[in-house]
Parts: sequence; C-alpha cells; structure tokens
Amino acid sequence: TQLIETYSYLKQQGILTKTLEDKLLLAGVKFKPLANNELLIKLNQFGRVSEFSQLLSQVLALFKAACLDFKSLVSLAKQHEDHERMQAAAFLFEPIYEVYQQHLRDTATIDFEDMIGRAIEYVEDGRYRSPYSYLLVDEFQDISASRARLVKALLAQNPDNSLFCVGDDWQSIYRFTGSDVSITKEFEEHFGYTAISVLDKTFRFNNKIGDVASRFVMKNPTQIVKKIHSHHVIEQPAVSLIKTSQDQVGLSAALSAISTKTNENATVLILARFNFRKPDLSTLKRQYPKLRLEFMSVHASKGKEADYVVVLGLEKGKHGFPSEKVTHPLLDLLLPQAEAYAHAEERRLFYVALTRAKKHVYLVSDVHKASNFIRELIDKNYEILCDEFTGEKFQEKVADVVCSHCETGYLVPRDSQYGSFLGCSQYPLCNHTESACQ
Repeated sequence: TQLIETYSYLKQQGILTKTLEDKLLLAGVKFKPLANNELLIKLNQFGRVSEFSQLLSQVLALFKAACLDFKSLVSLAKQHEDHERMQAAAFLFEPIYEVYQQHLRDTATIDFEDMIGRAIEYVEDGRYRSPYSYLLVDEFQDISASRARLVKALLAQNPDNSLFCVGDDWQSIYRFTGSDVSITKEFEEHFGYTAISVLDKTFRFNNKIGDVASRFVMKNPTQIVKKIHSHHVIEQPAVSLIKTSQDQVGLSAALSAISTKTNENATVLILARFNFRKPDLSTLKRQYPKLRLEFMSVHASKGKEADYVVVLGLEKGKHGFPSEKVTHPLLDLLLPQAEAYAHAEERRLFYVALTRAKKHVYLVSDVHKASNFIRELIDKNYEILCDEFTGEKFQEKVADVVCSHCETGYLVPRDSQYGSFLGCSQYPLCNHTESACQ
C-alpha cells in the first residue's frame, strides 16, 4: 500500500488540502468530486447535518450568553490552532443566528439569554433603577460572566449597596452552560473587599462519606481549602465498591444490602453520569417494596438528598465517569477557560454524587476497565469497603497490569476456544494479547 505523509503544521498554515491534492495527483489518483448537492445528501444520510444543527444550537445559546458580536467571534476563531475550520463554522453560524433573531422579533418573544442580556442593557443604560440596597445570590458557584456582569451593574447604581452570596466551589458543575468557577474562587478580585463566613458543618452526610468526598475533591489544589464537619458521626466506612461487569448485578446487590438493614420507606437515589444507564425502576420497585427508588443523572441530582446512593457506570471512556468525551472546539471558543487540573469539573461532579447520601454510598464499577476515579480510591487507600460483595458474579481485583502495547489499557482475563488469555481492556482499539496461566 502506497502511503502519503502529511503534517499538522500544513493544516495550521492553511495549505493541507493543496499539499494533499498535489501528492495524490503525483501518486496517480484520479479525482471524481461529488457535486455540492450530492455531497449534502450524503452528509444528511450519515446524520452529520443533524449533528451540526445540534452543535450550532449550543453555539447560539453560548454566543448570546457571552454577549458577543460576530467580529469578536471571528477574532476568537482566528486565534484557534484549527483557525480555518473555526472561521468557516463562524461564517456558517452568522445567517442562522440572523434568521433565529428575526424569528424572535416576528413572534414578539425572547429566549433565556435575552432575559439576562436585556437586563444587563437596561441596568447599565440606567433605564432600570434598582430600589434594593442588598443583593443576595444563592448557588453562586454556578454564576457565569454575563450574570456576574448583571450583579456588578446593580451594585454600581449605589455605592452603599451590599452583596451577599452563598456558594460552594466544590460543587461547580455547569461549565458546559457557561458557568465559571473562577469567579467564586477569585471572588474578591471581582467584587472588592470581602468578609467570608465559612459554613463548615453539614447535617446531611455522615463523617465517613464526608472524609472520602472532601479528600477526593481537594486533590485539585485550586479548590478553596475547607474542613467540613459532619453532625452525624459513625465508626464504620460508609462507601462501598461493588466490582462487577454488569450494572444490574451491582445494583441488585446494593439494593438487597440496603433492604436488609433499613426500615420502611428508606430513600435510594440511583445515579449515573449519563441518562442511558437508567434501570427498569418499575421492576426494581416491585422487588424492593421497602425502598423508595429514584433515578437521575448526577447533574440533575444537585440539591437532592437520599438515605442511600448507588452510582452506576464508573468505567473508563467517554461514556464513563469521569467522562472522557471531548468538548467540541467550537464550543470551547465560547466557554470559560478550561482548568489545567485533569478532570477538574468531573471530580466536583463525583463529589456531588457522593454527598447526596445521608448514610451510605455504593459505587458500581466493572474493574477490568475501572475509571481513573475508582483506581484513585483504591490506589490511594481511601477508607472504602472493597470486598463486601464476593462470589461468582463479582470480580476479585482491579485490573492493574498496564498493556505494554498501547500503555493506556490494562490486561484483563478472557476465554476462547483455545483456552484463557490476557487481552487489553481497550479492545477493539487495542488488540494486544498475552498468554495466561491456564
């Protein structure tokens, strides 16, 4: 097979397509380009038009929330390493934005971003004069740059105004909607001299859940240092790891354990990073009539609580926890700057999952492809129960031999008609195998 080599700098300099064309012609390739309408039909068949539409709807919301104009958007696109692609997307977005705005005008309606944007405009222009001397903001960790701008504009109308905020930087989990945790962590830089009152006692989760959750979230050195004290103090660990390749097996094990040690009407929150993990609740409710079961994504559980929590899907990958799904670069242009610490927001999301429980947390993971979070809990000797559930349907140990080929997966035992062998957990991305003791 004849191979043609290209380099990333060709794309950065905008000459990749021309260079590739020249090399293909030199290799004797004859081009048969599709007409634009045929190309569009093909893209539509592959679902790419719908994907792009969804992407641009997200761009639309972030663009309006950021109070940008197109000159600013194009300027941001030019600074990106893949600037050709980003600028092309920006120019495609402009007519869509104009049609959308015209639709709002024609129907005399506004969207959520308009509510914030117009409020900022009215306050900054003096068309609205606030009668309030005290501004109170709850869930401050979820604030975005535009909402902070609105707060500042209200404050600026009277030099004697006071601002009171309640927020927890450990629970900032909405960057994908524009929330910027740095505004909380650098509060004084944004709002001036500040008196801080620390709410360091919790009446929700016990000390053993608190110890695991606090230590885990504080691994990120940029989080504000806090020592949380629990009203409920117990002696035994309150976080259990259930090692199984089947969510249903792990979930049933957790619910059976809860059911044997609790009274009627104990609340159980079943959580997952993504909604597709949702179990058959109607069947489970019949099997465990003593328990009040509810399922939701971890994001949706913010502010909720239950006696017990079961977390599913703690495996490695883009649909695992932490999710390794990459944010589209076009969205990244409009989002607050990503934090340097790996999985910073996913780490806070895991903290939220752990701290929804009052009494006990059960973590369900296929430990042959365990997520980085599960590996950390085990490798760093967090106070969790790892061998509570054993037997045929449960795994004995976490895969810990790194694949020598890809160096990202782990060797796990597999069986075939020729006997047992060790294969990479990243299969089919990596098909490396090694012989195993039979």
